[in-house]
Amino acid sequence: MANGRHVASTKRRRSYRWLIVIGIVVLILGLIAGGTAYAAYRYDQGNLHRLMPGVRVMGIDVGGMTREEATEAVRARVETELSKKLTVEAANKEWETSSADLNTKADVGIAVKKAFEVNEQYTWTSRVYHRLMDSPVVADVDVGFRLDKSVIDSFVGKIGGAIGEAPVNGGLRLEGSRLVYVNSRPGRELVQAAALAKIRAGLRDDSRVVKVPVKKVAPETAGDDQQTIVIRLGENKLYLYRGKKIVESYPVATGAPGFPTPDGSFQIVEKRKNPTWVNPDPNGWGSSMPAEIPPGPGNPLGTRALNLNAPGIRIHGTYDLASLGTAASHGCIRMSIKDVEQLYDIVDVGTPVLIIK
Repeated sequence: MANGRHVASTKRRRSYRWLIVIGIVVLILGLIAGGTAYAAYRYDQGNLHRLMPGVRVMGIDVGGMTREEATEAVRARVETELSKKLTVEAANKEWETSSADLNTKADVGIAVKKAFEVNEQYTWTSRVYHRLMDSPVVADVDVGFRLDKSVIDSFVGKIGGAIGEAPVNGGLRLEGSRLVYVNSRPGRELVQAAALAKIRAGLRDDSRVVKVPVKKVAPETAGDDQQTIVIRLGENKLYLYRGKKIVESYPVATGAPGFPTPDGSFQIVEKRKNPTWVNPDPNGWGSSMPAEIPPGPGNPLGTRALNLNAPGIRIHGTYDLASLGTAASHGCIRMSIKDVEQLYDIVDVGTPVLIIK
């Protein structure tokens, strides 16, 4: 009986010893694990100033770099990109520029900041794993570029000014004292908005050659349709042309000696029906005349007046038919009432008036 109790007691003591051993082992393992975890955590915290492996900025692998190292690497790539030349073609002419020439700025600091924000997307244990195993993450950050609108607008304007050509309205012209006929010709101009968009896109891609659009500008009139008034002072005659052809001719009175009708190229700027005459020289030759004369038979302008862009010069009617064909006016071109009313109905404001000696 006593012997049985002794055996049971011995077994209990052995069980206690194993429990103690197991407890010690677990404790040791826990301490090891805890130490390892603490060491791993300290490792992570000590590497937060470095980017995760695999992070790229503008295609550059900046994994493991500090902020300063990444900024320097990205800035070097940016400077290379900004200095790349872009050729712009328009109307068989070429211009060369670059992003740097157009005062483009790059947000390098913001891009590197976003790259470091990738670190925060992972737990500290994940960061330790990726760093120790050199397992790259997938993250590619773009660099933002800011174009200087005023500079690029000025560049596009320079191109537009270089290739722009005004359309030529066909018709008669004066070359010195010689009457010549000019055929109409379309002009051309840069399509500003499309050119700006193409240049902006060209600065971003790798083509490095951009052809910007140019459009034709139609003339307002074809030569054969252009009406032109030609006044020949030596003949005291007014001719109405359509294109190269004379369609009407009228006797006129032109400026008397001392009051010459100016020669040169002019145009009709105003048409007046039954105009009021206002004394143009009340202290000179008009001193004996009233300040103004209303419409009617005694009006020096007759029933119609076509004002030219030569100060004080008009094509107008007259009741003094005897003056027609002579140099008798104070600079204006006089016509019979019948003729001026006919001409008034035919021509428009803007019609060229060529006066030849």
